[in-house]
Amino acid sequence: LLLDFSRENEIPAEVENEIINWATFEFLQGRHVRVQNEILSNLPDQLHRKVLQHLHRGMLTEIPLLAAISHPGADSFILSLWSAMTSQTFYPGTDIVDTSLPADRLLIVTSGNVMIEYTGKNTQHHTLINSGGFFGENSLLGDTDWASSPKGDYETLRFIAVSPLVCTILTRFAFETILSREPRELQEEVAWFRETRENKQKNLLLSETVHSDESVGAQPLKHLVAWTRFVQTLLVRVRKGRRENFFASRITMKLKGGVKGAMDELKTRLPSQSSGIDQSAEAGPHYCEES
Repeated sequence: LLLDFSRENEIPAEVENEIINWATFEFLQGRHVRVQNEILSNLPDQLHRKVLQHLHRGMLTEIPLLAAISHPGADSFILSLWSAMTSQTFYPGTDIVDTSLPADRLLIVTSGNVMIEYTGKNTQHHTLINSGGFFGENSLLGDTDWASSPKGDYETLRFIAVSPLVCTILTRFAFETILSREPRELQEEVAWFRETRENKQKNLLLSETVHSDESVGAQPLKHLVAWTRFVQTLLVRVRKGRRENFFASRITMKLKGGVKGAMDELKTRLPSQSSGIDQSAEAGPHYCEES
């Protein structure tokens, strides 16, 4: 049919070859996905999970967020995410995502290459993502930026397929849907990651505001930044130590009385509380399976 179409419409031979190559690429990729899905759908649940484990080959464990989950059910959660991912092909030169819209998905390069193009007022910078690379992972935590520029601010950002490309995609909606079915402790751990990232972004924004203002009026703001970081760090440590219900409520009460009252409370509480907080909590929440 392709050859008949090309000849009837006198398509140039060079373009005809491109059409045939792309159609072959899409056909083979589509057939692979269809066969895999058909076989998996007919397997018993336990065997289905074993095959998924083999096909997955640790792909999602390369994502920092997912690799950091310490809950005993992390492996099962990751496999559920992988089974919900979809595959999509992109023609060379195609923009993979519309960066004018908020980031809402994780994309893993299964085959081919992606070029990230950062364009500023007077500069342009390129980064290449090879097979196995990924981008958009922070969107799973609610981040709406597709990427941060390694060369400062940029005006436009593009993700371009360099060659015939296959990406495996996990949307934020699918991630949150599957997460909602997981144990409460695992959900709390992901929520902790989200809160920690949000706090870092807020602190960065405050710091940039302070550094951009060299006037005397910036001095109170510097103290506010330092105080905000101090309280956030303390509350995170308390939460990791499973003491937020008591300790954080006391801090909040004293904060209503002003900074001096909060500092007095911290001085009286820290010595007695620090011994009860697991020093390993720096790495985030962790769990032990019951014997």
